[in-house]
Amino acid sequence: YTIADLVSSASSTDAVKSQRPPSDGPLKVDCRVIITNFMAVDQVKGTFDVQGTIMTVWQDSRLAMPAGATRVQLTDGDVWTPEHDFYNSVKMTIQASKIALLSWEDKSYMIHEEEGATLVLTERFVCTFSMRMSFVSYPFDKHALPIEIDLFGNPAQYVEFRTSQVELAEGLSDPEWAIVAAESDLSLVTKPTGLKYSRMAVHLHVSRLWVNKAFSIYTPLIFIFILSYGSYFVDPGPLPAR
Repeated sequence: YTIADLVSSASSTDAVKSQRPPSDGPLKVDCRVIITNFMAVDQVKGTFDVQGTIMTVWQDSRLAMPAGATRVQLTDGDVWTPEHDFYNSVKMTIQASKIALLSWEDKSYMIHEEEGATLVLTERFVCTFSMRMSFVSYPFDKHALPIEIDLFGNPAQYVEFRTSQVELAEGLSDPEWAIVAAESDLSLVTKPTGLKYSRMAVHLHVSRLWVNKAFSIYTPLIFIFILSYGSYFVDPGPLPAR
């Protein structure tokens, strides 16, 4: 199939490619972020690295699934897609992406209950995010590391997030941090232009593995402390003579 096989007679391939889908009110976009790797927390620069996948789902009434098909693979540029702005990213790389028109056979993978075919954009990314850390309770400190994703180029009155989900890949770990949980929420943020945009905020809850610090920092200090006291040892016998 080509994109021409999916476009209804009331529209055109050029319109599907360049214009967002018609909708009553803002176009609803569902989003799921899967964190597959957690890397390189730089506590001096205030950054952390994450590898993951972002899955974006929306519907376009101008497209119809061919009879007998349940999935049609599309190419980049075939249809209008929502753009993501990783707001607190320092460096961003999209390693791979694909888009398809999909009729859900296994609804357990759905982000939101949908009727009819939906467009599914999947992007695999590696990103360095900025953060603020407080070391008041070091080495027992805990942090909620943020990943902020905005819908770029379309104010909330035209396109907005409807559902947000975040998942942690099985076996996700780090030698210095315990990855406790992850959560997401949606909000509207006002840009310098005065326009409001829809934002999905993901927070990775991590806690420092203080046992590692105890062995690498506190244990050597205790030995140094004992040795320094031992250097001042005086036998009780000579004390009266002194």
